[in-house]
Amino acid sequence: MTFLNQFAHDEEFADFCVRLLKAVFKCESFEKYAKRGESQDGIDIIDMAHGDKANGVPFRAAQCKLHEQGKTCPPAEIRAEVKKAAGSDFEMDEFYILTNAKKTRYTDNAVLKINRDLEHGQSFKTFVWTWQEIETRLRELDAVARDRVQNAGKDESVEGFRVVMKEMMPSFAENLVQSGNQVLQAKFVQVEKHLKTQNRVLAKYELEQIDDLPAASQTASDRYLVHRLNAKYLMQIGQFDEAARRFLKAYNEQPQLDQARINRSLALELLGEKDKAWKQASELLRAGIRTEPLPTIAYRTAPRPHTDEVKSWYEDQLDTSEELNLTLADEARVDGRPEDSIRYAEKAIEIDEESARGFVLRGFAYHNLALNSDPERTAERLALAERDYLHVLSMTGDPLPDGLMADVHRNLGNTQFLLGRSNPEKAFEDAIAKADEKSPYVEQYLSYLCSRREFETANRVLRQHGIDEASLDQRFIRLVVQRNDQTTEHSTDFIEAMEKLYGEGEFRRRDECLGFIVQWSIDDSKVEQGIERLQRMQPNLDPFEFGCCMAWLQHVGGDDEKALQHATETKRLLKPESPPNYVALLARLFMDLDDDVQALPLLKQAADCTRLTIETRALLDCAQRLQQHDVMLETCRLLRVNQADTDATRSMELQILFGYVPNEAAELVRELIDKHPDDRGLYAWLCHIETRLHGRYEELDEARLPKPDGLNVHEAQRVLAPLMALERYSAVVRFAYEVLRHNQGDEIAHGGYMWLFMEFASKSDLDLDVSDVRSDCAVTFRESDGEKKTVVIEKNLTHKRFDGDIDGESEFAQAISGKSVGETVIISPDAVQPREITIQAIASKFVYRYQTVLAEFQLNFPYTNTIQMMHALDGDELNLSPIKKSLEQRREHCESVFATFRNQPLPVATLASWLGIGFYDAHGVLCSKPEIGIRTGFQADPSQANGFVAKPLQDGQCLLLDPSAVVIIEKLDLWKSLSKFPLVVTRSVSDYFASEVEDLEASRSEGTLTLTESGKVAFQDIPEGEKEERLYVARTLLKNIETNCTVVDSMSVASVDPALREVYDRGGAFPILDCIAVAASDPKYLLWSDEAFVQATAHFDFKEPSTGIQHVLAQLRTNGTITHSRLDESVAKLMGWNYNPIAWNADVAFAAARLSNWEPANWPFTSVIEQFRKSHWTLSAKCHTALGLFVKIYRSNASEIRQTPLLLAVMDAIGVENAADIIRENAPEACFPDEELLRSIIVSLHVWKRNWLGK
Repeated sequence: MTFLNQFAHDEEFADFCVRLLKAVFKCESFEKYAKRGESQDGIDIIDMAHGDKANGVPFRAAQCKLHEQGKTCPPAEIRAEVKKAAGSDFEMDEFYILTNAKKTRYTDNAVLKINRDLEHGQSFKTFVWTWQEIETRLRELDAVARDRVQNAGKDESVEGFRVVMKEMMPSFAENLVQSGNQVLQAKFVQVEKHLKTQNRVLAKYELEQIDDLPAASQTASDRYLVHRLNAKYLMQIGQFDEAARRFLKAYNEQPQLDQARINRSLALELLGEKDKAWKQASELLRAGIRTEPLPTIAYRTAPRPHTDEVKSWYEDQLDTSEELNLTLADEARVDGRPEDSIRYAEKAIEIDEESARGFVLRGFAYHNLALNSDPERTAERLALAERDYLHVLSMTGDPLPDGLMADVHRNLGNTQFLLGRSNPEKAFEDAIAKADEKSPYVEQYLSYLCSRREFETANRVLRQHGIDEASLDQRFIRLVVQRNDQTTEHSTDFIEAMEKLYGEGEFRRRDECLGFIVQWSIDDSKVEQGIERLQRMQPNLDPFEFGCCMAWLQHVGGDDEKALQHATETKRLLKPESPPNYVALLARLFMDLDDDVQALPLLKQAADCTRLTIETRALLDCAQRLQQHDVMLETCRLLRVNQADTDATRSMELQILFGYVPNEAAELVRELIDKHPDDRGLYAWLCHIETRLHGRYEELDEARLPKPDGLNVHEAQRVLAPLMALERYSAVVRFAYEVLRHNQGDEIAHGGYMWLFMEFASKSDLDLDVSDVRSDCAVTFRESDGEKKTVVIEKNLTHKRFDGDIDGESEFAQAISGKSVGETVIISPDAVQPREITIQAIASKFVYRYQTVLAEFQLNFPYTNTIQMMHALDGDELNLSPIKKSLEQRREHCESVFATFRNQPLPVATLASWLGIGFYDAHGVLCSKPEIGIRTGFQADPSQANGFVAKPLQDGQCLLLDPSAVVIIEKLDLWKSLSKFPLVVTRSVSDYFASEVEDLEASRSEGTLTLTESGKVAFQDIPEGEKEERLYVARTLLKNIETNCTVVDSMSVASVDPALREVYDRGGAFPILDCIAVAASDPKYLLWSDEAFVQATAHFDFKEPSTGIQHVLAQLRTNGTITHSRLDESVAKLMGWNYNPIAWNADVAFAAARLSNWEPANWPFTSVIEQFRKSHWTLSAKCHTALGLFVKIYRSNASEIRQTPLLLAVMDAIGVENAADIIRENAPEACFPDEELLRSIIVSLHVWKRNWLGK
């Protein structure tokens, strides 16, 4: 049972409350207290008998609060009424607040707090009866009592009421005029009901019926209600000015009513008279009235900034006032604060879950954020806006004025278009249907249709609704539509019409006119006329737009030189606010002129990367050609997060992440598989990535892998690599075979199949030795007196790919099935002349295909030298001339490479790439060549010929190792010594050394062909154990990287200048550039490289400091991590490995002598000897170092027989006669107090000098 919550004014509600209290408490002494205008102390109803405490009847009073239907009673209003009641002269026991407002937890919490704290010292407990509580009380009454409360007891009882109604029915029609008030009341009830349910059609009908009733019998209250209900209806349909006037008329009929005065305040605000509205609202608020929308009107109309008094009227209402929160949400929308608008709109929705305006304002805010904020969340926010718009449209009736509903439909169409939904057209058409002023909505719909090139539909809309001729924007769209509608013959000169429109003045789409003039000139083959027209218009054109159009016309006209010059000059005029369509036009021109470098920044500005548009595709293509992987990745990611991605963009994003940051690729692919669980391509990516990260993917399910028929050779690798890692060799060979079947024109497919077959076929379970005809075999046969033919029998053949493919279920296959070589088979035995064939060869199809590919590779790919066929026999003679030629070319190549490295610094990785060896081996080759060596880099100290300025390292300094650093740490066994410094390698460096291990493991070479000095071909065996030793070293190095280093993934190198990246790529040194870029991207990293080339690149191209092995060794010695002897031995080894320049001294030379077992001709002392021979340092410095070395040698445990040869070798290297005199002169001080040592050195020097003079 529900009860009608409709009261004409405050007094009517107060009378209802008196009757209710009398009925509920069975107390007839309740009366209204005082009258409006008198001081009531917050009391509207009071028990005039003061209760009956002797009989346990408490003394009660009440306050009545009439609110708009569906509104809430703010806690602040309750607290204010309690405070006033507490200040009255009555000692009440219970105080009731009766309201027709909705029940909320905020109200309940306020009452609980009031009764707990009794902060005003009140003697009474407070109770609030909302409309839900009132309904409960009414249900608990008997029928007669309930009738008395609801109907003012006019009929005394329900039964009596029924009798009266029966008596009245016969005379109801003729007594209509006399019973006008009752008819009016019924109409008022209907109007209120229809307005509440947003049924405006029925509400309008009832209001028109009321207008037709006789006015003479209407009281002031009747006229008040007529005007008020008409005003509410007008508010709902958006006629606010007329609504305001009706509210004022209602006020004139009942100026004493609070409701009338509140509506007067609203009416004055609607009419723009804010001062008067504020004056009326403030009077009511100061009188203690807080009924909505009064606090909201005060918020809007009060002078800014608001005083504390004004704030007190609305701040406490925020938790309960839908109207106030809607006002704040709308204000935030206008001020460009969408986040605040969302917050207030959501509060309004929390207060009233059917707040249509709340959903609309929240939708507007999300829509705004989507288009003007974080592009990563564009689609998410558009979807939220779409959700809110759809929710409003799903509400019963018309929850908003038609004008606003039209906006909701239009915005829905826009969001659905941007989200790629299937039918935005309906929303645009609904917007037009709802709107009174249709032309703005027609314009938007036409713009959408033009963007979709649906010109026939656009023309229909034009004919149906027309345009506003005063709107230049709409006339512009009409020209575009009519020009492109192919269903109608046109006589209009559209180019001239568009130029004329352009000249009529500023309008929103004016900049687009120029583009259409140019495009239509091109379409009509009037390029020269277009250029002349453009030049004529130039004084009135934007320079950037003019330049774009002129360059484009010149390009189309065939003058690319002028076009490029004009385009380059125009690009200098580019601004962030330049029209995107012209920016895109200029970018397209640069791409047509093969200038992607200039096109890329233009495309980045013009493209909306939240949607896969023409510009977005062009951006991806351009960035891919330039290898701008950072741009590609960001674009793909934005497309994905905005749900505009495709299989191609997802694969592109995964490919980039796989190359740079495979851990992120793994996270992404799992996320994508959750969304697309049946996508085989994504599953292949998962297997490929996991294999790279962990070496193998044990969970691989072959049934989920993609079929070969849809893959190119690069995509096939995502399947083959995981299968190879799991040693599923049969699957590898089968898959490679199928990839070749579907990519027969691809050289890589041919080469890949040959390599995979050679590597894995013998390890597989495939039956490679076939003796009888069956599926998966190739059969060669001959007809009598015919040529040989070969067929390949396939299981379940759906498409013939190779010549000779036949299905295993075919009649021919069945006829030869089970036959062996030499057997004869009759084909078509029922024919007039049966055909007889003889089987001549049977082979596995995998073996047959390998043989065919090998034999025909150079025929199919004549300009490729990847695989070459040579005939070693010339008749019966062995002919090695092709091999000799190949070896000579190899020797010339190596000599050329070493010559290049002697003449200019290059990364060691480049040497490795050019020689086809690993980095560790290339490092060893250079270490063995004194004329090249390892060119290191450090800041030399001018005061010391061989010294350097050590750069102190902070404890805990994170060192990022390049390959040269990794190798030297391994060779010097410094991993444990560096434990105090976090060591980091990039993913590319880790993979670099891992691939060396894989190559060594895969190599089955037992030796190599070489060319002797005499020009003969010889086979050089790899010594037994050497291969195992090299593999052991490579594995140990890789294990040390995994144990001691953190492998970092980074996209930093993707942002490096493409030209620099291309140089490093071509030189096989991408991991080196990756190290530099990662170090430069994070200040916590310090690059460690022992290559001068790398350090110079880091310094000059990245402004990045670096360190090297000598700085690190010095720091380890300073920290006490290594001994002085360990330091000297390490530097001695560096000298032996031809690190140059190197900082060394007598201690290092002595360590070298010790490592050489005191033999001057042994390594690494030979490098010390070479240093003494060099002329870049002074004789004095040489003699000083040599004396220090001699003293250490003669004091060592080296035998006398070894001491003298070392001294003589050093003196021979110095090679200056008076060097002996210089050393002899300084020897006493160096040898003091050991006279015997002094004599030994002097004797040796005398011996050397005598021998030197003899020479």
